[in-house]
Amino acid sequence: MKTIFCKILVACFFLCGAVSCSPDPPAAISFYFFKTTFSLTPQENELLEKLPCRKVYLRIFDVDIARTGNIEIIAPLRLGESPNINREVVPLIFITNRTFSKLKSTSDLYNEMQRVLNELLAQLKKNDVAINELQMDCDWTASTQADYFALLEYFKKEYPHLEITSTIRLHQLKTDKHLKPPPVKEGVLMCYNTGNIRDTAETNSILNFKVAQTYLPYLNNYPLKLNVAFPLFQWGVQYRHGNVINLLRELPRKELEMDTLLIPLGENRFRVKKSHYLNEQYIYKNDVVRHEAVGHYELLHLAEQIKKYKPGPVEELVFYDLDQSILESYPASFLQEVAQKLN
Repeated sequence: MKTIFCKILVACFFLCGAVSCSPDPPAAISFYFFKTTFSLTPQENELLEKLPCRKVYLRIFDVDIARTGNIEIIAPLRLGESPNINREVVPLIFITNRTFSKLKSTSDLYNEMQRVLNELLAQLKKNDVAINELQMDCDWTASTQADYFALLEYFKKEYPHLEITSTIRLHQLKTDKHLKPPPVKEGVLMCYNTGNIRDTAETNSILNFKVAQTYLPYLNNYPLKLNVAFPLFQWGVQYRHGNVINLLRELPRKELEMDTLLIPLGENRFRVKKSHYLNEQYIYKNDVVRHEAVGHYELLHLAEQIKKYKPGPVEELVFYDLDQSILESYPASFLQEVAQKLN
């Protein structure tokens, strides 16, 4: 009898151990969509189906402030003739930090945002898109957080049927008596644009691990539930006399390497030998273009670092952003590998 009891006890021990040690499921994959017209290509739809994709975070407009102090709504979203929306959509509003630093009237800001938001929500409803969440995106600081947090509270009150969420920058993880987490149930940690784009000595402003490493340890004690966002974009940073002139978005490195009017200066820099058009932008002789992108190794390493410091599994991984140009560099199988690496 005693022997049987011991065997049962041992079996229960191993069973409990197996259950407790079972791996967490991979993070669900979602995408940001930041173009001004929403319409998906067949290839983009195929990617979303193959992953599969949980949500599309749809930038619906930007908010800025003019020198006069008037609120400016920039590039409101237009729905294409066939938007092909067949998954959960989360509208996103980007608000510049200077909007709050130069704000004259919060009521003007709220009213203008609501006016445009309601118009776009109505358009989405006509396309049979059910909206359950609204995300606010702002790189707020200690001096503007009171106004930004007040805006979040206002929209929570005005739209009780929507879950209001917020993006979080890496530097905002370092909470103290001045910098607090936003008053929302959960946020998305944006793990990109960590370097100094204006620094000519910078190698990759999209993902500078040295800078990111100074903030990631604060994940361990951050009081807000967080999902994470990783970069899938590339660009060229155009310099003239040491100053940033322009961003050449979605610029493939191959295009720089094949351009005979550019002189390679090192691993990712090129000097303009003769003025000409590049990526639909005019670049001048002696301008310098620094190509920036995030490779497979960097994304996998970033996932490992998040897992190292974040307590508990990551439920959702949001890639920035959805564009047909990423398909060759980041196939569905690799994106799934990154999601698995997080947990």
